Amino acid sequence: TYEIKNILPTPKYVFEYDDYYLINKKGEKVGNTYRRIGYAVGNYYVATIDNNIKVIINDKGKELVKAESIDIDEVKEDNYYAILKHSDDTYAVYDLKKKKEIIRLDSKPSLREHYFKTSKNDKVQYYSYKKGKLFHEA
Repeated sequence: TYEIKNILPTPKYVFEYDDYYLINKKGEKVGNTYRRIGYAVGNYYVATIDNNIKVIINDKGKELVKAESIDIDEVKEDNYYAILKHSDDTYAVYDLKKKKEIIRLDSKPSLREHYFKTSKNDKVQYYSYKKGKLFHEA
């Protein structure tokens, strides 16, 4: 067993060959074992399970959501959102703080500080984070 010596918030992660998992300050394993784990933002990590499916896990090892691909961003201080790509080629905006999907879209959204946007039928659509409501289309 080797400990990854990156500058990461506690817990750190360790690996045994292709098995990665989080450890707490006492060096105890927390959560499941994964094919890979990478630090994302705040207290969140993105791990890879079988078939290259990604999962967001928190620093306690709890799995929050799975998808084919995951991009996480901090759009405002301590407000983290993820863009999830699902197997049906749809994208979801996921609120990490509330632990829920805001909206599912047909094209990949772009996250901004106060809104996110995507395009549909050659028009740019602007949505709010609060309820995922479309508020402008141009």
